[in-house]
Amino acid sequence: PTKEDDGILVVDNTIHNQYLKTEFEDAINSGEDWKYRAFPYSTHNVHCYNNRNCFTPAVIYEVCVNPNESNPNNAVTYPSGCLNENFIPMGLRSNNTFNEGDWSNTWIMQGIYPCMLKYDTTEAYKLNKNDFRYREDGVTLSDVTNADFGGNCMIRFPQIWFKWELDGTLWHLYISNVQVDDSYFCFTHINVNGELVDSIYLMAFQPSVINGRARSLSGKAITVNTTGTAEIQNAQANGLGWDLWNYGQVQMLQHLQILMTKSLDSQTKFGKGRDSNNANNTTGELISAGMFAGTIAT
Repeated sequence: PTKEDDGILVVDNTIHNQYLKTEFEDAINSGEDWKYRAFPYSTHNVHCYNNRNCFTPAVIYEVCVNPNESNPNNAVTYPSGCLNENFIPMGLRSNNTFNEGDWSNTWIMQGIYPCMLKYDTTEAYKLNKNDFRYREDGVTLSDVTNADFGGNCMIRFPQIWFKWELDGTLWHLYISNVQVDDSYFCFTHINVNGELVDSIYLMAFQPSVINGRARSLSGKAITVNTTGTAEIQNAQANGLGWDLWNYGQVQMLQHLQILMTKSLDSQTKFGKGRDSNNANNTTGELISAGMFAGTIAT
């Protein structure tokens, strides 16, 4: 439901803490798939549409990390009984092709996709995951190299909730699509107003400064030797909502790499985009190779 009059009203409660200790139950028929949402409202009939009030089943993946294991591949395991217990992990094959394993159809990878994002932070259109030169249909050319496009090439990320837990000598990392309880955190998706948002976007390429803006486009010169102050200014020059990456976003990527590669050696698993045989001072040399592309070279 998107508004209070969308769908079928299940319960209208005006008693504070009515269901604090005993939950409200709604019986449905077998095979039916209903979506629920709460709409808190004031005495003046002003309704709240915050997405935190959606009732979404939690899909939790789990990984264990042994800090005392020196082999980065043996240090990470999928625990018995977890959803991803028998998953084939992601990784670069010996011929430099990429294997997404059993992760391609999960809510994580379905929610992560490349797109062209306008300066007002709305999506212009999605890109083809296998070749950024084209839009999602794989036929229509994209603006991934077009400096006149009013925005940038970005990677969209859905809300991803993390929980770390120490069990003896093992660290358990839980990754969920929703906040299961207060021990799960999603610092990455909180905007400047302190509101939880559905999506964030990270640059697809290293920045190229064009007309005073830090742009994420293909086929452009990578900007180097820039001061921190200038980097902030160049990023924010794109408009309201644009800025540098923060620590939480970097940590999110690291956690996902551990989970999906089943390893602490993400560079070997994902490969290198730059090696001793390729100076690579230009962005986007691998855009026709898909979301994940690299080399096992030195």
